Amino acid sequence: MSESNTPDQWREPFPDTEIPYILAAVLRCSIKMKKEDACEHENRLTIRLAKLLLRDAVILARPVHLDWEAWEFGTEKAELFGRLDLRYLYSTGIRHPWPCFALEAKRLHVTFPRGGWKSLVSEYVTTETVKSAEEEQGMMCFVTGRYSGGLRAGAMLGYVYDGKVDEARTAIHEAIVKHAGKLRLSKTQQIRVSTVIPDESRITESIHELPKGVFTIYQVLFGV
Repeated sequence: MSESNTPDQWREPFPDTEIPYILAAVLRCSIKMKKEDACEHENRLTIRLAKLLLRDAVILARPVHLDWEAWEFGTEKAELFGRLDLRYLYSTGIRHPWPCFALEAKRLHVTFPRGGWKSLVSEYVTTETVKSAEEEQGMMCFVTGRYSGGLRAGAMLGYVYDGKVDEARTAIHEAIVKHAGKLRLSKTQQIRVSTVIPDESRITESIHELPKGVFTIYQVLFGV
């Protein structure tokens, strides 16, 4: 296929039916997640989470494959957008590239030896600095399109270091509302408890109106 004929949506959306299995697996594995020191970097926690997910019997029976720290490329000049903390690929046989579901992980409520306690909510949601949107991390990776090209949903994982999950969730929701414009938050669909898994209230979701369509970000927080 020539470059001029490359479709704008260069990969199929990840199947909605597989997302509940992934998020349920994260919740199951989260029970075994414990930080090794007071301010351990989230990358080390994410690697341990990936090892648990790779052994989860339920998700292993699904047509998805997990990898981590996977580079995300753009469609023009193969520019690098960043590394996905966790990525599930869905097999479509010979049709490539395979759809993916990305999970971006951040630590919250961390006590640093010299800096004291910090919520780190801004790193999870969006900063209030003069950084360009393309340089920001957390939810902005999805909002800017770096991790959401051709997709309809992604997930944010929050490792709550002091175990105060409800407080962290409230602060995140307040920050999302405060920066609603920057985050392209839907004006008609508020942040809410997700129904992606029936009878499961630990997952919330926010709806974002991106230039190429509506995008859902699932929020999964748990104490470590």
